[in-house]
Formats: sequence, C-alpha cells, structure tokens
Amino acid sequence: GDEAAATPANTGPHRAGRLSFPVTNALPAQHVAISSHASLSEQQMAPPTVVVVGTGLAGLSAAYEASAALQAKLPEARVVVFEKNKFLGGNSTKASSGINAVNPAAEDTEAIYAEDIRKSGGGLSKEDLVAQLVTRSQDGIAFLEGLGLNLSTVVQLGGHSKLRTRSNPAGPNVGAYMIKALAARVLAAPNVELRLSCKVNEHQAEC
Repeated sequence: GDEAAATPANTGPHRAGRLSFPVTNALPAQHVAISSHASLSEQQMAPPTVVVVGTGLAGLSAAYEASAALQAKLPEARVVVFEKNKFLGGNSTKASSGINAVNPAAEDTEAIYAEDIRKSGGGLSKEDLVAQLVTRSQDGIAFLEGLGLNLSTVVQLGGHSKLRTRSNPAGPNVGAYMIKALAARVLAAPNVELRLSCKVNEHQAEC
C-alpha cells in the first residue's frame, strides 16, 4: 500500500525481483461479488469474511493480523486476499532502503521525525497522518521483529536528520526480506484464501 503521509525519500539502488511461493490455497478463476447489501438471511448463512486487497507489506500485514484475530475469536470466519499480479509482494518487494521509525538511541524524537516529514512533504503533509506515522513507527518495527526479522542495521538517509532507517544486515533487499516472512505466515494460515491475478473494484473481484 502507499504511505498516506509524505515521507522523506529513501535513496539507494532498487533491486527488482519477484518472490515465488507455493500458493496452495489459491482458488480457481471466478467472479466474486463484494457487497454490503446482502439480505439478512444471506448474512446469517454466510461466514463472516474480511477482504484484503493487495499483497504488499500493508496487505499481508493486515491479512496476517486479521487471520490471527479471527482464529482466536471467530474461527468460522475467513480472510480473502486479492492480488492483481501473478506473484506476491507488489512494489514492496522492490524496497531496498529500509523502514523508518523514531530512534531514541540517536537522540531522535517524535517531534523531530514529524518535522522531517513536513519538510519533505513541502507543506502538503496531512497532520493527522503524520502523527499516526510517527507515533506508531516503533510499533511497526516491533511487529516485524516479532516475526523474527533482524532489522538491526540503522542508517540516516536523505530527508532524515537522524539515523532512523532500519534494514536487514544481510540477505535480500529489505522489501523482499519482509514480504517473504509475512507471506509464509499468511500462506500457512488455515482461514486465509489467496486469489492471484484479480481485478477488483467496489462491486466485485474478477479472478
């Protein structure tokens, strides 16, 4: 997914590539209706469904979190993930610089990070989104590290006044590194259905 607030540009070479996973829970081609106007009887009969569009970092994170929450509280529910490509990860697999978060060890603060975003945004940043990006940045790192990812490399990139961009010290580019870990967990979830090569609008998904 796209970042909602304008953020400092990341620099560095982009190593494009596609990740291949054995998608054993993908479904055959079909049209899937997406509607909030189902009848009461249909709503009562159909299991609750969470729909996630896209398998970039945001989409896979949402699918993983929804899957875990539903398994614990509503095991009959399911998560359906639609992806327009024939492969997982979207543009997130190309990310090569890192993921940003407030870094107190570098005398960084939420206020400093927010000001960096405003400067980079040229006055166009939305303050509510800046606040969310900044105040929840460390939560994002904690979430990824909770998956077993090593994001111990910390550098200062263009547009940032502090060292706050984290990445993996070895292996593939950081985007592919994060996507691989998330995809493995989503594909292993028993209540997730993954559908590739889908065109999605507000009414239906054509796969």
